[in-house]
Amino acid sequence: MNKHTTTAHHGAPIFAPSAVHSSLWIPILLGTILFFVLGGLSILAPSNTGWLMRGPLDPQTNLFGWEYFRETPWLQFPLGANPKYGMEIGSSIIFSDSLPLFALLFKLLDPLLPETFQYFGLWVLTCVLLQAIFSYLVLSHFTTSRWLLGLGTALLLLLPPYLMRFMIHLALGGQWLLLAGLYLYFSPAYRTRFWLVLLALAPSIHAYLLIMLAAIWGADLLQRLLARQLTLSQCIRLGLTGSAVILSLMWCLGYFMLGPAPTTSGQYTRMNLLALVDPGGHWSTAFPGARLTHDFWDGDGFAYMGLGMLGLLATACLLQVFTRRRRESYSFSIGPITAVALLLLFIAVTNTIKFGSHVILEYELPQWAIGLYQTFRAPGRMFWPAFYLLSLMAIVITCTRLRPKAASCLLGLALSLQIYDLSGALKDMHSYFRRDPYWATPLDSPLWDELGQHYEKVLYIKPAHVPPHFVALTDFALRHGMPINSGNFARIDDTAETKARALLAQQVSTGRYDPTAIYIFNDDELWDAVTRSLNGDYQTGTLNGVKLLLPGIAQCPSCSHADFVPERWGVWSARQLPSLVGQMRDDTLLAQPGDIGYLSYGPYTRIPAGTYSYRITYKASATPEDVVGHWDIVSSAATTSEIYATGELTGSNGNVRVIQGILQSTEDIPNSEIRIFTNGSSAIALISIQLQSIEGDGAYTLHDR
Repeated sequence: MNKHTTTAHHGAPIFAPSAVHSSLWIPILLGTILFFVLGGLSILAPSNTGWLMRGPLDPQTNLFGWEYFRETPWLQFPLGANPKYGMEIGSSIIFSDSLPLFALLFKLLDPLLPETFQYFGLWVLTCVLLQAIFSYLVLSHFTTSRWLLGLGTALLLLLPPYLMRFMIHLALGGQWLLLAGLYLYFSPAYRTRFWLVLLALAPSIHAYLLIMLAAIWGADLLQRLLARQLTLSQCIRLGLTGSAVILSLMWCLGYFMLGPAPTTSGQYTRMNLLALVDPGGHWSTAFPGARLTHDFWDGDGFAYMGLGMLGLLATACLLQVFTRRRRESYSFSIGPITAVALLLLFIAVTNTIKFGSHVILEYELPQWAIGLYQTFRAPGRMFWPAFYLLSLMAIVITCTRLRPKAASCLLGLALSLQIYDLSGALKDMHSYFRRDPYWATPLDSPLWDELGQHYEKVLYIKPAHVPPHFVALTDFALRHGMPINSGNFARIDDTAETKARALLAQQVSTGRYDPTAIYIFNDDELWDAVTRSLNGDYQTGTLNGVKLLLPGIAQCPSCSHADFVPERWGVWSARQLPSLVGQMRDDTLLAQPGDIGYLSYGPYTRIPAGTYSYRITYKASATPEDVVGHWDIVSSAATTSEIYATGELTGSNGNVRVIQGILQSTEDIPNSEIRIFTNGSSAIALISIQLQSIEGDGAYTLHDR
């Protein structure tokens, strides 16, 4: 390709030549139409949080990160610090993927904003419009036909890899950054100001997009150097300037609060070699349910092109081979961007190269390379620059190898196939966006409001990434202005997490709790320990299924309600036990005639060595002569359950009956259950199960250890 020797274009228009300016209404119109077709109007409402709260965990934590961040002071450093969300294991708004670009802007406007305010619907609209605009602009380097530009832009608007992110990872919907980078790459001259703007935006959107954009930027500098548009010293100066901008913004936003390269242990995702043609189960109407790999670790490399784009790409390859290129002169070199795309593809497939369900090559990596992969955790996404190059190639070859009318017909056919193939998935997106705008918390007991007024913080006894009840409890903490020590984070400081867990475990062992905190128990062993010994001024129990320890409860006269079920070791009411066939009715677990299976099981507790009295209280509609089931006390610690006691359950004519006996063990019984099985011959209702230690004087007392 021809290369013109020019210098960096410092003062060029930041978007496009005036000839293209006059037709930018076309991509804006196309993007607006798509947004409205997807049902996007409803998600623009700032008060509409329902679509976020009912989705997978990422949109919810995006919202939580913003809601906590808007309460932080402006005079803090880093600017993106978000200490109340996660507390000891928290860091910055970067690691809740809450779009720092918008978060900082709307934090500035916070005094004018309503109490409930989300900007993620506006982000979706922004992404769709910019996806359309930069698709149009990059194609304008290769054709001036508005018909071809419009059809090509519509195809690039209907690409699944960015659309699907609006239901999972909202920030990663900003793939228009990659199209903007490619627009600059294919520009006649290096666009200094435009590149600095993009490089400044990327860190405030998402780190993955920053890395891919930086790779395109590097390719652009290389091509300008090879074409002698820039000298080596100019490239070094521009590279250092851009890098300084990136690193300064990363520092200010809080990227380095967890150290220079926070890692995650374990596996990392990858791109499957069939990703371009794998609709992932629900992104193709033409091939419903088609899925070429069921491996979870292939999922984040999703790159299905759609039937229309795949057909166009195949046709473009034939046109490239069997037709002549019209005489055109371009000012770019395809080599550097191709090399960068291949390098990112190599990174994306990782060291486990798969073709569908088959591993075709697997090799060992040095520890430093594994560390890099674990830093990014989802390297399969690195294929996106190559994905957009292939998509652009299919459209550009069609536009440059065929006459305008023929190219329009082919692009129109591809667009029709694309719309048909994605129609089912687009309907799903419409349904997702059109959900009830209001979300109701499952923590519906009025006691929660009393607790929120009395206590000042929410502490999981074992701080963790996405612990049980995380969404509901974070929402509760936010509504009452309380920090919480767990969350959903892209990365955490493992050392800080270990230290926080050790301090809280020490509180359990000493019985000294923070009187201003609600303790949430997400560790069965610690819960087992704390319910064995209740010697302090606190109460343990469950509220809406959440295990709580409430210090200083005596100082809160209003903090009592029938919904709160006190728990002590050795006394388990029916509502505290899981069931496979029973339903709660009048504080009993009830199984109807015909229901066969475990009416209750658990509580998976450790029974210390000693002598115990067990009591099973129930009632059954059958006569005492009829066997209605059986019970047993077992340990589930091993592969095969070990039975320590067992017996039959007989009818009681609907009256309360108590089965009791003695259990002796010379060693601890780990992971023990007291199970109730119904044979379906009668209605049976479990009331409670008790297990009490027998001391030397024969009295029944709770075992305290």
